[in-house]
Amino acid sequence: MAAIANTLASAGAEVSQLSNMHLPPLPTESLPGMAPVPVKNTQASARRVISRTPHAPSPVFALPVEITAQIFIDCLVELAEPDPLSAPLLLGNICSHWRHVALSTPRLWSSFNKTLPQDSPRTPFLLELLQIWLSRSGLHPLTLSFRYAEIRIRPTPDPFHRIILQHAHQWQDVGFHLPHADLAQLFDEFAGTFPLLKSLTIASQDAETTAALSFASLRSSPFLRILRTCGDLLRPMPSSIPWSGLTRFHVCDFTPTQAHELFRLAPSLQECTLRITERGDFVGSSLPPLLELRVLDMSTRLSLLPCLTLPALQRLSSVSLDDDTDVSEFLSFLTRSGCALTHLHLFAMGLDESRFIDLCTTLPNLVDLGLWTFASPHSNPIVLLLHGRNRYLPCLTALELNTHVLVNYELLADMLESRSGIDADGVAQLQSFRLNLLPWIQKIQRPEPRTLDRFKKLMERGMRIMSSGMGGPLFE
Repeated sequence: MAAIANTLASAGAEVSQLSNMHLPPLPTESLPGMAPVPVKNTQASARRVISRTPHAPSPVFALPVEITAQIFIDCLVELAEPDPLSAPLLLGNICSHWRHVALSTPRLWSSFNKTLPQDSPRTPFLLELLQIWLSRSGLHPLTLSFRYAEIRIRPTPDPFHRIILQHAHQWQDVGFHLPHADLAQLFDEFAGTFPLLKSLTIASQDAETTAALSFASLRSSPFLRILRTCGDLLRPMPSSIPWSGLTRFHVCDFTPTQAHELFRLAPSLQECTLRITERGDFVGSSLPPLLELRVLDMSTRLSLLPCLTLPALQRLSSVSLDDDTDVSEFLSFLTRSGCALTHLHLFAMGLDESRFIDLCTTLPNLVDLGLWTFASPHSNPIVLLLHGRNRYLPCLTALELNTHVLVNYELLADMLESRSGIDADGVAQLQSFRLNLLPWIQKIQRPEPRTLDRFKKLMERGMRIMSSGMGGPLFE
């Protein structure tokens, strides 16, 4: 250990010495489709470095190859497009030793993110770059992301797809934002398998194409756990997707019927985001409890919750309570599930004072509450109920209020001050508060100077207070 420490110390001293030298940039290797960076007097610069540097081998090169490789891996920028001035390409242009380490480290070449051009003179060069890059990845699992710059007619089969599919056995985390025909080629017509695939993101660039995909090639994806897509591609819900293994699912343009089918097919879900576009009443049968679902973001009315029992749920967002019936069904869902919600964001048109008290009583563990009250006249009464003396929501540390009803700033300051510290009865300190006055307010009144000073003192004591309205922040 002492020898390694001395070696690293010597390396650090030499790096500091070299950092103080004013040298021109090193030349960059010419890669397909990428012009080399011009450097003048390269040989003279190299001679100057050699003359000013001890002739003994640099301690940097005495590092174990495994440590050097890990340092190189730590230089990678997540989801960055290939760049000759960034890792891993730049690392191969420093010296032959570093080049050997870079080319011998498959993980450096296991991620490729690119916007592909259409009918561009650079296309052949990019095809060669992609082929070389992926060949250097060895058998390491791949992270890939592709989209086309624009949609045009291309040769079939697409040459980019041919290269990508040659490495389908390495796909682990892949994302494709492509024309519908390309998605069909990748996931319907491909006869291979994706044995390592864990995460898949797909979206169609064809705004007018809504045809579903069969996803036949996903039948042999035993480790698929994360799926992000659009509901149009899942009508009807494909049986070839291994739904039972999914733990995370994110979708836009979904229907209540699709959502009901999803919850039936995917009992292992832990996190789910549904952007449901169809409105209106939906009546579905009760579903078996989803024992692992902890995070649910579901932009819809309460039509689905009466079908669900979610005992592990911790975070719930975007549910609309439009009337007293919705509130009653929501409280029934919470009671039936017996979940210990900690984060709740609601569109609360139908939430009056008495129902808010019922909600607070049902959710004693809530730490983060967001309310969109819109035209509801109950904004100020809710602020009063949240005063620390009432002991509602004793664990609350983050509060967001969105409304277009004028708020009484004095009441608001009283409430925030009452929750600005832990008292003998155990009411938690409110750490952050956000007030958003929505643009329907005809005339926004700002706090009086004396009230504004109260907000500023709360911020000086560590509470994060944010506000917005027509014309900018309200508390500045």
